[in-house]
Amino acid sequence: MGVLVKRFLEKSEELSSLIEKEGWVVRPYQSPALPYFRSLPDDMQNAACNELEKYLEICNEAQADGHAIKDARLLVNYALKYNGLYFNEDVYKVLEPGDVVEFYNHNHTQIFRTFNYFEYTSYTIEDIYCRPWFTLYERDQDITQKIIEMATPVFTGANLGVVFLDVGTHLITERTSLEKLQLRNKGNWVAPLFDENDVQIGYVNVLRVEPLL
Repeated sequence: MGVLVKRFLEKSEELSSLIEKEGWVVRPYQSPALPYFRSLPDDMQNAACNELEKYLEICNEAQADGHAIKDARLLVNYALKYNGLYFNEDVYKVLEPGDVVEFYNHNHTQIFRTFNYFEYTSYTIEDIYCRPWFTLYERDQDITQKIIEMATPVFTGANLGVVFLDVGTHLITERTSLEKLQLRNKGNWVAPLFDENDVQIGYVNVLRVEPLL
């Protein structure tokens, strides 16, 4: 077993255990062979391990300070400080209790999420850290196209503000999970995400969702 594989196995199991303590169940992986992780080049495997370890450290730091990691706004602030990142302050103006906040890199792979994200997913931790979002979720094709058109200026750095993806309430469905969970998306905002040198490293995504019962 390679060093990176062993590292990812251990940390994904650690995060799965932490999630369970908070009342939700998210599997670390579907198979200990880690097919999605192993399919990544070495540099992306290392990056996935780093992001997973950073997320655990952020959660552990917040808990050590006596805070609840389910507090979305608080965990976002810890993540920004820990990683030396920032986004347009107007993001906080649209953020409401219960919203899911995600950070994505330029490969559209999720590198941070508020803890309530785990309430709404049946994907494994390997899926979340090793697969881009468009392979995990699907919407109506016309809505997806509109979202891409509206969000692309944020992805490319042409728009530095907070963009409301005005496509109306719609369903988001897990594409490849066993459970095929569905969510009702009631609102979606995106904004660029910058490092301390003012270089855009990805984007922040705010989701207002509820499970489809």
